[in-house]
Amino acid sequence: MAFRFIGARSIQQFSHFALIAFFLILGFTPSARAQWFIPGDPEDWNAQLGMGAALRPDFPGASNHIITPVPFIDLTYKKRFFLNSGRGLGTFLYGDKNGRLKYMLGISAGPSLDNRSRNDIAGMPRVGLTAEGRVFGEVFFDNWSVELTLSKDMLGEGHEGLTGDLGLNYTQRLEGKKGLFRIGPQIRFGSGDYMDSFFSVTADQSIASGLRPFDADAGLQSIGGRAFLSYPLFGNWNAVGAIRYFRLVSDSADSPVSLDKDQFGLFAAIAYRF
Repeated sequence: MAFRFIGARSIQQFSHFALIAFFLILGFTPSARAQWFIPGDPEDWNAQLGMGAALRPDFPGASNHIITPVPFIDLTYKKRFFLNSGRGLGTFLYGDKNGRLKYMLGISAGPSLDNRSRNDIAGMPRVGLTAEGRVFGEVFFDNWSVELTLSKDMLGEGHEGLTGDLGLNYTQRLEGKKGLFRIGPQIRFGSGDYMDSFFSVTADQSIASGLRPFDADAGLQSIGGRAFLSYPLFGNWNAVGAIRYFRLVSDSADSPVSLDKDQFGLFAAIAYRF
C-alpha cells in the first residue's frame, strides 16, 4: 500500500469552497461572530470549527492512498440551515416525531471526493472534481436510524452520474451530550454514468491503456461501514475522528481499473465548539 501527500494545486481543487468558508469563519472571534458575522441571536447557532487531515484512496478502486489537509466545519442555524464537512451547504426541509419514531428530510450541495487524474492510470481519462446536489432522509427509532442519500453530479465535470448510499446507524451521545459516537453498515449504488466513469474501459481506452475492454453496468458498487466520533477534550475543544471501510463488489470489483477491492479512509481533527 502506498501513501502520498497531494500538492498545493490539488489541495485547492480538492476542497476549494470549504477552505474559503473555513478561513473566513475562523478569522472572527466568538464576540465578533455574534455581533457581525453571524446575524441574529447567537443562541440560534450551533458551531464547531477545526482543522484535520484525511487519508483516502487516490481514486475509486485505487491501491494507493493520499493524505490531505481538510477543514472540519459544522454550522447549524435554528436547527434548519447547515454548512458541514459531510453534507455541504443545505437545509432540512421536513422533520417530525411520532412516538419513538422521528423523521428528517433535507437537501444540500457539496463537493464530490470521487475523482481520478490522467496520471493515475495511464491511457484512462480524467474524472474531474465536481459539485453534487444531494437529497437525504433519515428515520430514527431511539438510538437506531436508517439513512438514504442520493447524490447527483450538478456540473457535468466529474462522474456525471448518480449515487445512492443506504446505511443503518447506531448513535450514542457522550459526556452529557457534548460528544457523539455513530457507527453502522452502508452500501452504495451507482448509476450507469457513474460506473462508466470509474470502472468501464472502452475499445479506444483499452488500446491506450493496455487494459482489457470492460462495460460496467449500473447497480451495487460497494458494501462496508463507517464510524464517527466527536469527543470533548477540555473547555470547548473536541477531538473528531472518522473511519470507513468499503469492499468493491459486482462490476466495480471485476473492472480491470480496480487495483484493490478493499477501500478504506481515515479522518482526524481538532475542533472548537462555540
